[in-house]
Amino acid sequence: MTTELFVLTVNSLYLVENMPNAKLILYPDANHGSWYEYHEDFVFETNRFLDESDRIATVTSSAAAD
Repeated sequence: MTTELFVLTVNSLYLVENMPNAKLILYPDANHGSWYEYHEDFVFETNRFLDESDRIATVTSSAAAD
């Protein structure tokens, strides 16, 4: 038996406003299936976010080493 955890949009908005480097993309009428209903957009945005996160981590690591 599996249980899905639903996060209300208002809670997602709170998180993105209070987490550094967070990003929230809401896909219209996607519910909790945005990763397959908007697959190409989702993959593109996920890769862009991860690439940016890697860049931030590299800059942060370099600054800490100085």
